[in-house]
Amino acid sequence: MPLRAVIVGGEAFRRPVADAFVKRCAPGVRVFNEYGPTEAVVGCMLHEWEPEVDVGPDVPIGRACPGAEAHVLDQFQRPTPVGSWGELYVTRPGMAAAYLNLPELTAELFVPVPEVSDHTLYRTGDRVRVE
Repeated sequence: MPLRAVIVGGEAFRRPVADAFVKRCAPGVRVFNEYGPTEAVVGCMLHEWEPEVDVGPDVPIGRACPGAEAHVLDQFQRPTPVGSWGELYVTRPGMAAAYLNLPELTAELFVPVPEVSDHTLYRTGDRVRVE
């Protein structure tokens, strides 16, 4: 059976790497970039790469997967306007609730933000923007 799709994840998926990868694949192979920290059970966001549309230096991380939430918030934990940079906060079913024996780090990174979600959010530390 021929390869039909590839899901890439782990680190930023740079455009030159994506281009080189696709050149080695059979025509028509679909390439997906998956994003998600371990604390949030990994796959929170997904994007199918379209080389003609996604012309930036990195392949986008996409939108939240079904059941997950992704919010781009400013330093005051308010949603950022489209095109503005902020920190990515995520949540999804099965997400960790805390770090074992690290209450200070837990309090810093697992935060309630009732203005945007009914669930505890995980502060990823990643700077992103909504386009």
